[in-house]
Amino acid sequence: MKRRLAAILMYDVVGYSTQMSLAETDTFERLRSVRDAVIHPVVEESGGRVLKLMGDGGLVEFDSVVDAASCAVLLQEELTERRILSNDPKALDLRIGLHIGDVIVEDGDPSMHSTLIDELRVCSK
Repeated sequence: MKRRLAAILMYDVVGYSTQMSLAETDTFERLRSVRDAVIHPVVEESGGRVLKLMGDGGLVEFDSVVDAASCAVLLQEELTERRILSNDPKALDLRIGLHIGDVIVEDGDPSMHSTLIDELRVCSK
C-alpha cells in the first residue's frame, strides 16, 4: 500500500439543506454558478485538484498546506466580493476545513481513509 502526504481542503455550503427545501432549483443553480465562476478557478489557480464533489461540498487536494490555506482565504475573499457586488441576500457562504495527513494512493489516485473524512467533517464545523 502506497501512501503520501497531502493537504486536503473540504468545503460545503452553510445552510444548504434549508435553502434547498425553500427553493431547490434556484439554490442548485446558485451552487453551480459559484462552482464554475469561483471555486474551480480559484482551486486551479492555487494549484489544487478537485478529488470529489459531494452534493454541496467537495474535497480538494494540494501538495502544500500553504497553497491549501491560501486557496481557502482566496475563496472566502472572492465570495465576499461577489456577495457585496451582487447585493444578493441569498448569496452562498462556504464552510471550509483544512487537514494535512497521509492519503492512500490507489491506481494513481488518492483514496480518502474514513478517519481522514471524519477529521475533515470536524474541521469544517
